[in-house]
Amino acid sequence: MPTSDLQQNKDLIGQYTVEGDEIVARFKIDPKEAKSGKSMLLASTRGAETFTHEGMDIHMNINMYVTLAEYKAATKPVRKKS
Repeated sequence: MPTSDLQQNKDLIGQYTVEGDEIVARFKIDPKEAKSGKSMLLASTRGAETFTHEGMDIHMNINMYVTLAEYKAATKPVRKKS
């Protein structure tokens, strides 16, 4: 199994793991409106993340988003009928 320094970086513990030949990234869904105002950022590295795996520096920059209109349409409160 490949070795990795992932567990040694406290900022990355629980966020990135190496499972066999795959890098698995887990992010809490934490919606924030993008600076552009056009989309809703659901999860992000908030900039580049770097970790070491098998002696190589691996760089990740992840942004998961939906359009702001789509987010607002999907999260409208449901009104109870009178």
